[in-house]
Amino acid sequence: MCIRDRKENDDIMKKLQETEKDNSYLKGELQKSFDVIGKTETMNKELEKKLSETQKLVESLDCQLRSERKRDEQAFSIQREEKAQAIAQTSVLEEQVKEGELSLIHI
Repeated sequence: MCIRDRKENDDIMKKLQETEKDNSYLKGELQKSFDVIGKTETMNKELEKKLSETQKLVESLDCQLRSERKRDEQAFSIQREEKAQAIAQTSVLEEQVKEGELSLIHI
């Protein structure tokens, strides 16, 4: 019976050692997972920061673009007005020339 108990004890000890090895391996793998999670969280924070900076830049550029577009529209409107006035003045002058009220020397 002693030999049998000793054999069972030896088997149990082997299983215990294998279990300890497995636990040690799993602890190492778990630590690697935690390391990856930590790095991922750090990268996510950095990406969120860059995203926020990019969004602010886009908003700034959008505001700048709207401002430039407004200025361009105003300049175009002024040019259109000036052109309309020049055409009107030309028409008046042409009419006056036709009617003989204005000689070409005065122009």
